[in-house]
Amino acid sequence: LSLTWGDNSLKFNPMLDLPYLVKDKIIISGDYVEVYHYSRGYWVGWPGVLRAKSQKIKVVKTQTEIRADNIARTKKRLKRLINSNKDLNKFLTLTFADNVKDFRFANNEFKKFVKRLNYKYPKFKYVAVPEFQKRGAIHYHLLCNIQYLTIAELDGLRELWGHGWIDLKRIDKIENVGAYVAKYLGKANDDNRLFGKKKFFYSINLLTPVILDKVKEVREFLSFLDFWSIKKCLWKTTIDTVWLGELQYTIYRI
Repeated sequence: LSLTWGDNSLKFNPMLDLPYLVKDKIIISGDYVEVYHYSRGYWVGWPGVLRAKSQKIKVVKTQTEIRADNIARTKKRLKRLINSNKDLNKFLTLTFADNVKDFRFANNEFKKFVKRLNYKYPKFKYVAVPEFQKRGAIHYHLLCNIQYLTIAELDGLRELWGHGWIDLKRIDKIENVGAYVAKYLGKANDDNRLFGKKKFFYSINLLTPVILDKVKEVREFLSFLDFWSIKKCLWKTTIDTVWLGELQYTIYRI
């Protein structure tokens, strides 16, 4: 099948139902459900060139605004990833005794530590964010699923790291762990020394958020949500966006 207009032609696989217009989108991250409704919406599976030709609005952003947008997106990804993995309930901090400022060296040492930890704990899961201390040294904050450790096991973990001090804390009493940690860890991303560098790391065995954006699946889930009597609306707002028109955003906990 193909769509044709003017001199442009778009071929697509009917089995994939592409392209399709998205005016409603749902993102499910564990117990948290985000509902987006756009007045104009956007196309999925639409060629970039044709999308650019059809777009009449041009927006020029400053480097500061672009950086702020990137940080906001990073915080959202962190929050959703964390909320999708309820067993991430320990907060682990890794520091260097030496004043290590070389980001590449620090990341290599961190990766080695993760490999050693995976060998010891095969089901180890984590989300990690690097941060610079006031003295300039790099350290790492991890949200992970490591088990409760005895003092001897904690000493073993310190030896496994091999570079300095570690700290392991419980955070399972925090109601919205994703929002709390994303806000806390997101402060590190404002550091100019992290500009152009990877903002966070995570293990490949994490569960990822579920995204629904096709009309039928969105309608079915919203029907389910309407009958879910214990759902709690955490926040609701309306935003005027440049590209997609008015956005109605709601987040629930179910």
